[in-house]
Amino acid sequence: MNRQGSGFLATHNFSLETVLDNEDLRQCFAGYLKKYKIDDMYNLLMEINQFSKYVGTSARYNAAKKFASTHLNGPVFSSLENSDQLAEQAMNELNKSSEQQCARSMFDDIRNAVHVALSGQPFTNFLTSKTFERFLSDKIKKDKNYLDTIAERKQEVQAPPEQATQATDRKPGIPYDQSILEITDFDFKYHLADYKDNSLWDLVDKGSRSSLYTSKALFYNKDRGIKKVKEVYKIRFPIDVVFHVLFSRKYEHLFPATSYDHLSELDGGAYRSEVLRVVMKMPFPYKTRDYISLATAKTLQDGSIFVVTKSVDDPNHPPTRNYVRCLSYGSFILERRLKLDQTILTKINWTDTLMNSLTLGAVKKNDSSFVANVEEACYDWTIDSDKNKYEHPLNRCITSNNVVSGE
Repeated sequence: MNRQGSGFLATHNFSLETVLDNEDLRQCFAGYLKKYKIDDMYNLLMEINQFSKYVGTSARYNAAKKFASTHLNGPVFSSLENSDQLAEQAMNELNKSSEQQCARSMFDDIRNAVHVALSGQPFTNFLTSKTFERFLSDKIKKDKNYLDTIAERKQEVQAPPEQATQATDRKPGIPYDQSILEITDFDFKYHLADYKDNSLWDLVDKGSRSSLYTSKALFYNKDRGIKKVKEVYKIRFPIDVVFHVLFSRKYEHLFPATSYDHLSELDGGAYRSEVLRVVMKMPFPYKTRDYISLATAKTLQDGSIFVVTKSVDDPNHPPTRNYVRCLSYGSFILERRLKLDQTILTKINWTDTLMNSLTLGAVKKNDSSFVANVEEACYDWTIDSDKNKYEHPLNRCITSNNVVSGE
């Protein structure tokens, strides 16, 4: 006879991220590891997460030095795969740092390696343990829908291939031709509809300075159903400052797992736009993603700034062997809040399943850190007398593209 825990696993997907993102589940997992005296790797992960939350660079730098001296030669760290290489990379970053400059991403590769280690036998054993079974049983007694609030329900058996293909054809998919290198009025209207209609979204997580949503409907890339992700942030700086910080080469470190190669600019078509190659570093063992993107921006009549990006098939930049070429169709809107001297930043994106999952996990863990980093950069921008040399091509798009009504 199957244990009840096995029944839970048969109907729902539980990942390590699912457990770590939920406070009750995380405490249950930590208690299980501590009970069996195998919590050293978990404690290492918690210490890295705490390091990334420090707002001040001085506190972060001192914490980095303490972490390096305590752990990089220790037995727990040495048990990680490629521990020597990880230690060398971390020490190189630490040696380049100071109390005035210390990157939050210093230990990101170590964090990913710890995730992989925890996701193995310790996590598998936890999922089939009496501890986990009793925890879920107690929660379900109080809320019969509890499983659906913490984990993704497994999909039912799909129809035969020929029926599935017919059904997919009737579902919303990529709304533009990726071979056409142009951003049009359709792209702006398509995304503006997403911003205006709140009924399209389910709230996933809400903090004091941010909110996270996923779309109720699935959108299809071939036969893969993907949800859109919407992030909303409140930033205590004027809209023009926030725009320059988000789209200035000086502050690209705000997105540490993503790098941008500025390839060219397109002046033809409805809007002046920039051509980018975007590279996104994935946690081990996944391959790095990349895509070629068009990006443009314009100002709406209410003073909001609207940015649209979409991946395209550019024959001048074909896929390469070492990267997974992915899809990304998204936008940013920066709304002016004059009375509060505040900007509301809303981001909507639609990409592959792995990227969506990582985005959801990262935002839920680090929303306050992201806002703090942006505000720190905004303050730096306001006092930087040499800021004009960091002009981003999107600034030129703003001045070139027409102001529109936003209807």
